[in-house]
Parts: sequence; structure tokens; C-alpha cells
Amino acid sequence: SLYGQDMARRYFGSVREDLAPYHVKDPDIVAQIALEVDRRIRELKIRDWHRNHDVLNRMRNEVDDVLFEYASRKGMELPIDIQDRIIDKCIEIARANADQ
Repeated sequence: SLYGQDMARRYFGSVREDLAPYHVKDPDIVAQIALEVDRRIRELKIRDWHRNHDVLNRMRNEVDDVLFEYASRKGMELPIDIQDRIIDKCIEIARANADQ
């Protein structure tokens, strides 16, 4: 869907920025992460999800899982603070676009 592409593009920008210092420059890999983040967040959306702390925590866990899966596949050490920053940014993006 167009909405999914637009959201994935927003996640892409955020993820790319934070992964750049770790020499993750392949846009295909970053795009795969962004699409997977978007898919997992969308699957958890329910009515008023952006005010529901349980749903937000599940979303955070899903984004964390995507990053962990990617990093372990690539044999990469991604510092916890960078993971947390990416997770926070992705949740902020999702919340900022909650009505779409």
C-alpha cells in the first residue's frame, strides 16, 4: 500500500542515519529493516494504540527484535544506546502518523 511505503520511507531515514556510523551503507539492507519495522508495527495497531502502553511496549519489542535479527545475521555489534535510539525514533514516527 502507498501508506506502508510512505511509513517505511520514514523509518528508512531514521534507521539509515543511526546505522551509518556502523558502515551499514547498503540501502537494500536498510530498506529491508524499515519494511520489516513497518510491517510489525502495523500488525499491532488497534484502536487508540498510540495511548496504549502495552501495545507501545510490544511495538518497541518488535523493533528491537528486527534490529537484533539483522545484527546477528550480519555478525554486527550494535550498541544498546543506538538500538534504543532507533526504537524510540520508530515509535515516535508511528505515533506522529497515528491517524493515517
